[in-house]
Amino acid sequence: PTVSEVQILHNSNKSLVPRPQRSAVSSRRHDRESSGQVFVAEADQPRLMQTAVELHLSKAAFSMEKALVKRRVFQSKRYSCRTYLLLDGDRCRHRSNDTERCLAAITLQVNPYVERRGSAWAQILHMSSRYERRGHGRHLFWEVERLVAASRAIDVLVCYPVGCEAACFWQSCGFACAHDAASSLLPPEELVPAGKSGGRLIPEVA
Repeated sequence: PTVSEVQILHNSNKSLVPRPQRSAVSSRRHDRESSGQVFVAEADQPRLMQTAVELHLSKAAFSMEKALVKRRVFQSKRYSCRTYLLLDGDRCRHRSNDTERCLAAITLQVNPYVERRGSAWAQILHMSSRYERRGHGRHLFWEVERLVAASRAIDVLVCYPVGCEAACFWQSCGFACAHDAASSLLPPEELVPAGKSGGRLIPEVA
């Protein structure tokens, strides 16, 4: 299995590939819901957590991880996970339910570096879009990349793409394959698989 990685450059808040300009995001959820535009929100309430879980589990790729998906979203602190949603503000104004207004969801695990204080890397565990090929997943990723870099001092993101289509998607987001430890953006001690000597890198699901 090959892990894909992207490095975040803190001085520009961009990853290694250029990003198109994005409109500013309001800091207040109420303002964003009223604007009629799509916006990103952390799943920090039970109803938003449930919405994220339902969207993730609607994808065949995560059918073997149902229990894990639920634990990572609902027990986020225990599993060091964060889940974010891309929500449709227009549907919010029309009082649609959470399922209808959720366009995409992403769950990642934040891992402090073993030998670097004050910074961390993160592994993307689940990424789901309600409608494929409409740019919702990429929009969500770009916003979350910016948020976690600014608020959690994360400088590297990693993931195991599920199939060729997913690999192409992550490549379009700036990820590159790390075929071995020498080509990885992570130091050797961070490449230890979860469950072995305190490792945090979660292996690809077979």
